[in-house]
Amino acid sequence: MGTVWGMNKHHFPLISVPFEQLSYTPLQGMQMRRLNDSSDISMVYDELLEYDIRKKSQTAEFNKRLPGFIKAVNKICDCAKVNLQ
Repeated sequence: MGTVWGMNKHHFPLISVPFEQLSYTPLQGMQMRRLNDSSDISMVYDELLEYDIRKKSQTAEFNKRLPGFIKAVNKICDCAKVNLQ
């Protein structure tokens, strides 16, 4: 029953590190979207609409806010790199 339930769900794996850093991890080879890539995030937005997870398209608002989102993600990722060193 769990498998059938899981097959009806949509997954949107997102990452904030370069794909190369996933080498030799269980995540290697999975199809993922980069959080700090406008093209990848735009695809996720389209998929949310396609699967009726997001009911109303607000593309102009999305495109207006996207650069700020990318900037915030990059800032968070940069801070995480500093704390790990």
